[in-house]
Amino acid sequence: MNSLPTIKLYKAVILVADKICGRKDSNIPYISLEHLDSNCSNLKRHGLAIDSISTNNVFKEDDILLGKLRPQLRKCIQSKIQGYCSTDILVFRPTNGASAQYLGHIFCSDIVFSEAIKREEGTGMPRTSWAAIKDLDIFYPSYSEQYKIAEILTTVDNLIEQTEAAIAKYQAIKQGMMHDLFTRGVDANGHLRPPREEAPELYKESELGWIPKEWAVKPVHGIGSVRLGRQRSPKHTSGKYTTPYLRVANVFDGWIDYSDILKMDFTPEEKSTYNVLPKDIFLNEGQSLELVGRSAIYNGKPDRYCFQNTLIRFRSFPENDHKFCWLVFKNWLDTELFMTIARQTTSVAHLGADRFSKLPFARPSHDEQVRISLRLDTVESKTQKIKQTRDKLQVLKSGLMQDLLSGRVRVPTDATTLQEPPHAS
Repeated sequence: MNSLPTIKLYKAVILVADKICGRKDSNIPYISLEHLDSNCSNLKRHGLAIDSISTNNVFKEDDILLGKLRPQLRKCIQSKIQGYCSTDILVFRPTNGASAQYLGHIFCSDIVFSEAIKREEGTGMPRTSWAAIKDLDIFYPSYSEQYKIAEILTTVDNLIEQTEAAIAKYQAIKQGMMHDLFTRGVDANGHLRPPREEAPELYKESELGWIPKEWAVKPVHGIGSVRLGRQRSPKHTSGKYTTPYLRVANVFDGWIDYSDILKMDFTPEEKSTYNVLPKDIFLNEGQSLELVGRSAIYNGKPDRYCFQNTLIRFRSFPENDHKFCWLVFKNWLDTELFMTIARQTTSVAHLGADRFSKLPFARPSHDEQVRISLRLDTVESKTQKIKQTRDKLQVLKSGLMQDLLSGRVRVPTDATTLQEPPHAS
């Protein structure tokens, strides 16, 4: 059996050493690590060279930009523009007639990143280097096969990008709906109330501004019970009543991750106080400032978990709809209300159960709360279906990258396939 064609990575690309120093008085694009999203996502934003006064690397279209810091974040793109970038970004340019797009996929694969992570240096802010990856053996078929492989993977990338654009569209629609529904509500006939300018008799002034006259304003603790979780302590790590508990690492934006559940000891009395029931809402009490107040609804079995003091439990009173309450909290997160009341320590922001419990809450009737929730559920359902499609495409791409970029599965080429690089004579 013939062995697979391979080449050392340093023979397929060159490390670009072109640099420019000082202030760049131009509107040429500038890319820093902050502009590169994790997991090799396409570039969605960039700065301008005029704003950068440090030494920068120079890059061209189709160059590969690889972030050196914290390689586990997988910050890497193939650029569609030219400009300058931070020296914390390595710039690579294909050579020897290689397909630029093929090598772009190689750099975004586990082939490169597993080696970069394995050989990273430093602890607080680990980094990779060209020396760590340059001797990698990569699958290197003919140009025509490289072209076909890149074409297949790029097609899937484009489909993923289209689904992400659709998700962003529906999220924007939902955000606009939330603004209208939380200020105008839905009447008994299921219709959005007309704006106050058109029907001032339907509204009244409140500490939250103009709201429908049927609504009341109450503090959060008047809508449901608010409880901070139990503090973790070494003496509670084991005992007679060891119980799994939820903590901030488990609660994300709209969902709970059960893959990493810890346990500690809760006495029967404590378990009664810190138990978790279906429809309970948990909010991140301690988090980074932009994520403090991130929340999700628990829909599992009753009395299976307790919770730690990195979370706040909100349990709505029977006269309120728990889903509506969560949507209000979600809106407060998205509109950065939680950021305004949080208290920042050296590394973590704290929402504060007491501060949260005193926030004014505009309360429609229970029936209207349900009508509002159902309106938003329609958009959310469409968003979730698109997310499922995106997730399936990402799984497909991962499998294709493992098969095609390793040579495990070969891609046939035919006479119509481009046989040589466009620049070849």
